[in-house]
Amino acid sequence: MESHGISAATQAEVKQYLDFILEENRANKAQEESMLAMLSDNLREKIISEINGKILKQEKIFSTTFGTRFLSVLYHNLIQKTYAPRELIFDVSS
Repeated sequence: MESHGISAATQAEVKQYLDFILEENRANKAQEESMLAMLSDNLREKIISEINGKILKQEKIFSTTFGTRFLSVLYHNLIQKTYAPRELIFDVSS
């Protein structure tokens, strides 16, 4: 923002707003996890499978490439990960 000549006051306001949004997202995520933990294993698994299924169905490559049985197994085994910008996720040399 400095390179665009944005004032320090506006930059501080943007930072404060983004910090607030990030904290709200963290709180919501913690609340969701807490609510899921209260459910029976069967219900928790059903919800997670539905959520993961919707995510995968949004990507055409999954629905056109893989069968229902494989996708069902994949739905149950997805693990959500969040990465920072420019964070190394996969190193080809490894």
